[in-house]
Amino acid sequence: MHRLRSWIPSVIGAGLLFGAMGCQSSGGSGDGKGVGGDNPGSVDDVTGSVGSALQQAQDCPDLLTKIQDDAVMKANLAAFRFKLQLAASDGDGTSVDAGAGGDDPSFGNSGGSSNGGSTGGVGAAPPPTSAPGDGASDDGSEGGTGSNGGSQGPRSPVSSSDTNTQVEGVDEADFVKLVKGGERMFLLHGSKLFALKSWPANETALDGDTLEIEGQPSEMFVTADGKRAVIFSTVNDYGGGGGGFGSGTGGGGFDGDVCSPEYCGGNGRSFAKVTVADVSGTKPAVLREFYYEGSYLSSRRYAGDKQDVVRAVFQGYARYQDLFYPNIETQDAWGRTYADEVIDSQLKNWVERTAAAIRATELGDWLPLVREVKDGKLVAVAPSCDGYYVPKAGLADYGLTHVLSMDINQVAGDLGGITIMGAVSTVYSNAEHLVLAQPDYRWNNNRDFGLVDQQQTALHMFEIDGAATKYEASGWVPGHVPSVNSQFAIDEKAGAIRIATTGWVRDNPKASRDQDAFWSQHTENRVYTTRTADKVLEVAGKSEPLGKVNESITAARFVGDRAYVVTFLRTDPLIVLDLKNPEKVAVLGEIEIPGFSEYMHPIDQNHLVTIGQNGSGSGTWLQMFDVTDPKNIPDPHELDFGNGSSSEARYNHKAFTYFDDQNLLAVPLFNYGYNQSTSRQTYGSTLQVIKVSTKTGFKLLGAVDHAPLYASNLQNCGYCDQFGCYDYSCGYQPEVRRGHFVAGAESTFVYSVSYGGVLVNNLDDLDTAVATVELPAPSWSGGGWYDDGMIGGGEDSGGSSTGGWSNTGGSVEPLPPEPVDAGAATSGP
Repeated sequence: MHRLRSWIPSVIGAGLLFGAMGCQSSGGSGDGKGVGGDNPGSVDDVTGSVGSALQQAQDCPDLLTKIQDDAVMKANLAAFRFKLQLAASDGDGTSVDAGAGGDDPSFGNSGGSSNGGSTGGVGAAPPPTSAPGDGASDDGSEGGTGSNGGSQGPRSPVSSSDTNTQVEGVDEADFVKLVKGGERMFLLHGSKLFALKSWPANETALDGDTLEIEGQPSEMFVTADGKRAVIFSTVNDYGGGGGGFGSGTGGGGFDGDVCSPEYCGGNGRSFAKVTVADVSGTKPAVLREFYYEGSYLSSRRYAGDKQDVVRAVFQGYARYQDLFYPNIETQDAWGRTYADEVIDSQLKNWVERTAAAIRATELGDWLPLVREVKDGKLVAVAPSCDGYYVPKAGLADYGLTHVLSMDINQVAGDLGGITIMGAVSTVYSNAEHLVLAQPDYRWNNNRDFGLVDQQQTALHMFEIDGAATKYEASGWVPGHVPSVNSQFAIDEKAGAIRIATTGWVRDNPKASRDQDAFWSQHTENRVYTTRTADKVLEVAGKSEPLGKVNESITAARFVGDRAYVVTFLRTDPLIVLDLKNPEKVAVLGEIEIPGFSEYMHPIDQNHLVTIGQNGSGSGTWLQMFDVTDPKNIPDPHELDFGNGSSSEARYNHKAFTYFDDQNLLAVPLFNYGYNQSTSRQTYGSTLQVIKVSTKTGFKLLGAVDHAPLYASNLQNCGYCDQFGCYDYSCGYQPEVRRGHFVAGAESTFVYSVSYGGVLVNNLDDLDTAVATVELPAPSWSGGGWYDDGMIGGGEDSGGSSTGGWSNTGGSVEPLPPEPVDAGAATSGP
């Protein structure tokens, strides 16, 4: 039983006890309940169910007012929550988290991973709506045969695989790209962009100069004709005179504390950098560079007849989250608990001081820094204040989410985009809509219902047309998307969002807080659909609870009018749902299986290939499900890679390459073991190549092993043996990372990529490479964790900004640490 303090009824009934907190300001509106007459309202306005619609800022002063209103409300929420937690403690101040965000400033489970991220992906499409491509999967034939020597017939490939994507026609970034039908390959390796001639297969080799990318590149887009590339990287600002961001030889960077490669504290900042390059020839050249303070989350590319648009999503830092940790003493020096009125007085004073500080801020105190390189100099980009969208004060999580759009073919054109208040967790996009999922930070953890009664997620939907991004609607759905492959739990069709979530639900919603029954809860899995009315996303339909009590969703996929969901804990069902009528979501059937799936890939209308954990719980396997008749799903075909195996393809769909032209699948696999003779751990990694048949299942054609490529690269920092290679001190592991297929008229070839290099094998002989491209051990210039070199000049830069801004050298113009005048809005981010 939780022992409650005397003032808990008034806390619950009226939000805060403070009727006149805060201070006067030049803006804002409210009803005077909570923090002051001109503040955004009372805590009651943001506890419980509240609409999540976004409001567009009219100009920079209006944006500043909205941001300040949100911050003042969060200060009040921090005090409110402090009292709730103190009331629920044992009364002596112990077990109280004074922070606004509990253990995490985001108030707990973020619900979903940052899809896209450092492991990236472009390319291939979801399944066709008809039977498999060439019939190879129906009769089990091998396909793709040819001579071992690499006979390739015509001098151009017939077809090639592309990086796996969620939506057909909407590209996703990755660190490796095949372009021009497979004739050329681009590869991010360490801080360099490499170009390879990849056809004829047996002549695969490096092609032209490398391009040094500042910082730590994660992924990229390359246009289909191989002329333009857009690269995303992370750049750290070490500030001061420590050779910081943009400084080249030191100084001239953003204002911040001096950091070392091992530690960056204080005001050291991280920036997401976008580099646009001309890669059409053998000497790549940088065309444009800009920086956004924060981190890169995800991106999409929409290639049309007239435009080739990249839309990238960045997370801006919350510079003010540390304001919301009430500095309150609950006990005196002798351990005696203060009376309620003493604590109330402390909280009131803290909120007043914090609100006063907030109202004294300027816009530059809140917005992320945005910089662009022009004529070899780093210049500020003014904010487009009317491109900011803000929810009701107190609803947004900390930070900002910026959606940037640009036409690659118009390199010098204006940057478009919008910014919303609060961090998002998941990005979904098709050709018509962009959906951002934002977990409700007010739901803190499994035992705290102080601000909201259920775990839920805000969805924000935008209409996209070329480079334009137009806000449409927002709304709540219960639960959160899975933490692995989260983007696949969201889909949009005909204006309706479909989403699969797991959420904590109270067992006794009518119980009062002073009862033990109040804290009892369980997980619930459902699929929801939405409809839009007056900029509000409303729940239109929902499924029955899926799986058993306290199971969670591990994988989801939407295909046409169906949804497929896998849950896991006690039993592991694959559940098929009918979405033809969005208001009547119905379960069509299910099958219970051992293990669980983490990624599902439709190969036609009626067959799913999944990858996940095997039944023993310590290995990786593939399964194929025939869902033609959801009421009678036969036992799946299986390919078990054995205990001790794992694959990046389980948690990153971009490592899962399905070449539907020939029904071929490539997945990287790594195995862990132990060498008894050396008493050391062993590590091996291969690319597994599999033939897929809807009738006969999986046939393992063989594996490509990259261990020989690491013998020289790892000789100073790791070792290789008969089981493979492993390493802990070089900053990377010797694992195969990607596999792709390029088909000629007579032969099909497998291209496997690792940090050691690229191997090309004929499909008929996966043991002998027809071409080998060895790469040097990767290094990350400007990353701070691998090299001694600071940002603003790569390892080949010669100490100036060569390789940093535009590969031309030159000075970098010193800049103030904050954005320019708030009133000078331009077309920038």
